[in-house]
Amino acid sequence: MSVEKQSEKLKTNLVGFDDFLEDLFGLNIKGLKTLLTCFKSPQDYYRAAWSPDWQGKFTPSFRLWFTIIAITFFFQFFWASPDSIYVEDMAQFAEEILARRKASGTVIPEGLTAKMYALREVKWSLGLTPLFSALFLILLAIPYRVWGNTTPFIVRQRNIFITIIPSTAIALIFILVGEFGALYTCVTQSDLV
Repeated sequence: MSVEKQSEKLKTNLVGFDDFLEDLFGLNIKGLKTLLTCFKSPQDYYRAAWSPDWQGKFTPSFRLWFTIIAITFFFQFFWASPDSIYVEDMAQFAEEILARRKASGTVIPEGLTAKMYALREVKWSLGLTPLFSALFLILLAIPYRVWGNTTPFIVRQRNIFITIIPSTAIALIFILVGEFGALYTCVTQSDLV
């Protein structure tokens, strides 16, 4: 084989950024196109759910949903640091909970502060929510037969995730806007003081 042919063959086998995203999240440009399809023409995505390979055009609905959830909880992980607005808000709520428990005679561990309680609750909820949500949605396909009795379980499961992808993506946008808005408000208010 000539050097030119070897060089040409090597160029066709190069791994690109799209491949990196596929390795990292199972998401690539096809995933972004799939997300747009969920909003623009979801019927195409529902039809592809009947195909074992999603007609070669779409990212599997669970993978796309899970990626959006992973991105959401990635940001929330940073918002759950001890000095974050998220934990501060939860600590205010935790103060009320601890006060009610003390008033009712419940023994509170010595040294437990509202902030410690809030941080523990936030970390548990951020860690377990995606797992329980995924499990619930997968199992929901068993009794949920809105697509008819002849629709196989796997297609029903795919359809459930197709149905919730748009709301999950919109929720991510609202969470980002809300958190960055809260951060902006805190920054601008601290400039006024």
